[in-house]
Parts: sequence; C-alpha cells; structure tokens
Amino acid sequence: MKVKNEMATKITVDTVQAAKSISAFRNGITALTNSWKANEMAYRTAGNSLNVLKSRYEGIGKVIEYQKLKIDELKSRQEGLDQTNKN
Repeated sequence: MKVKNEMATKITVDTVQAAKSISAFRNGITALTNSWKANEMAYRTAGNSLNVLKSRYEGIGKVIEYQKLKIDELKSRQEGLDQTNKN
C-alpha cells in the first residue's frame, strides 16, 4: 500500500487594487509638485518674490501631507496581512 503525501499551498494576493491605490497616490503627489512649481515660476516671472516663497512653502506642505497619507495607507495595508507564519 502506497501512501501519498501531498501538500498544496495557494497564496492569492490582490495586488491590482493595491497597485492602483499606490499609483493614484504617486500621481497625486506628482500633480501637486508640478502645480506648486508652476505657481512658483509664474510668480518668479512676475517678480513677486514673496509669493514665490509662499507658493513653494504651501506646495511642499501639501506634498508632505499627501506623502503622510500614502504612508498611512501602506501601514494599514501591511497590518491587514496574514502573519500566521510569524506567530
């Protein structure tokens, strides 16, 4: 009598939705960066030094906030992973 031992493991990860979300964050960050740089250039062309600095400061602040949202999203996705092997 032969004994067959078979172990099957299937791991499915829904990376499509995660990739879309991260891609959306990346695209949003790029758009914000391009926006404040365009505003800065417009003010620089007009010779308005104060608004150049204000535009840069506010633009970088928005980009930092968006980066924080991206990090929070990545952390929440990581916490949702099954870590039974670790335990």
